[in-house]
Amino acid sequence: WSEKFHNTTCDQVLGGGAAGPGKSLTLLWDPIVTQAVVEHARMTGQLLDQFPPWLADLCRKHPIRQGESEGHALHMRRTMPQLQETIDRSGRMFKKFDEHAHYSKELHRWEFSSGYKYTFGHCRESNSHEDYLSKQYTHLSLDEAYQFEEKQFEELDGRVRSADPILRLLKRTRLMSNPAPGWLKDTFVVPERKGNVVLKRKVLDPLTGEFEWKTSLFLPATLDDNPDKGFV
Repeated sequence: WSEKFHNTTCDQVLGGGAAGPGKSLTLLWDPIVTQAVVEHARMTGQLLDQFPPWLADLCRKHPIRQGESEGHALHMRRTMPQLQETIDRSGRMFKKFDEHAHYSKELHRWEFSSGYKYTFGHCRESNSHEDYLSKQYTHLSLDEAYQFEEKQFEELDGRVRSADPILRLLKRTRLMSNPAPGWLKDTFVVPERKGNVVLKRKVLDPLTGEFEWKTSLFLPATLDDNPDKGFV
């Protein structure tokens, strides 16, 4: 299930279900698997034979030097204390991906050798999302997304963009949640309750005031999808 979540190319994906299938861990790693690895390959020229041919060719045409990546992931919970376990997990795991990665406690941000950034943020108040609107992100993750307000989601999703020729193709918004009644369920679940169907809908870009087409997907998960068969 995690591989399926990582591999889907839809603009917006909601991974939904009760506790147990590893949703939060999958969400934590999604920016690494889908973007940071690519930026590392652009910097080093390694791993390209493991990418799809079209992506490998683009990486060769658009290499970057150390620190030049414009990739930036924003991983959010509604409050900062809710992020502590996830941040602790990143501290144990991210240096296994890049031993030179550096974490800033002040900024709640990892920066990898390529320059790719991974920031942890929150939206405690209704207008807290405004703190992020002056920035540009290539990956947006909302954990326990049902806790966010619809306007917060729409405004933050509007910041997911890039002028980089590769990151523009890889940009994505990912949500994890038990979809309780409300905007999240109405948007991702109600149109196709069994999920696993790509939907196409018009959304308003809050930056331009214009409508654009986006693809979305509800990807249900169950306890049986947890790869750790010893999980209790």
